[in-house]
Amino acid sequence: MNGGAVKKGENPARDYIDALIDFPKLLVAALQGPAYGIAVTMLPHFDVVYAAPETTITTPFSRIGICLEGCSSVLFPPLFGPVVTSRLLYLAETVPIADIEHSGLIREVLPAEGMQTAVVRKTEAFLNNLVPESILASKSLVKSPKIRKELHRINKEEMAAVEKCRASQAHKDAIERFAAEAAAKKAAKAKL
Repeated sequence: MNGGAVKKGENPARDYIDALIDFPKLLVAALQGPAYGIAVTMLPHFDVVYAAPETTITTPFSRIGICLEGCSSVLFPPLFGPVVTSRLLYLAETVPIADIEHSGLIREVLPAEGMQTAVVRKTEAFLNNLVPESILASKSLVKSPKIRKELHRINKEEMAAVEKCRASQAHKDAIERFAAEAAAKKAAKAKL
């Protein structure tokens, strides 16, 4: 490494979150089924999030011996409050979408059947009635250079902590335990 600095491409997860932080256009997400890890922590960076009723979110970090990511240390508490933040970031619980539906993250819960088509149709409908330049100007003010700079700093700090955790024996042990549990579940299902 170059004196501790991480070059672009050396940490794809960090680069991905940095790209979301800087993305100037609307970001729309659609959740259907289980979402894990970075697929959950990236969600506050999106402008519009849809979910199917059976969607669950899990950040299994403490189960696998790493720590939070995606700027969730600062974005989750005001969004979800202390209880759901603890359930996700510390206790590695799987949280049903119904528990966060009214948090402000989810724009709408849509039926799973035909969800992709519905999301495209809804997105096109609201974009057809809006002025793109106005959206871009507003988003650049909401995510001002000062806010983006702070989010980049937090992302860098969180990913450094993740890397430190990944180098630990506790992480290695947790991964082995996690893999053994997954294999046992798979074997039990095969016997059915």
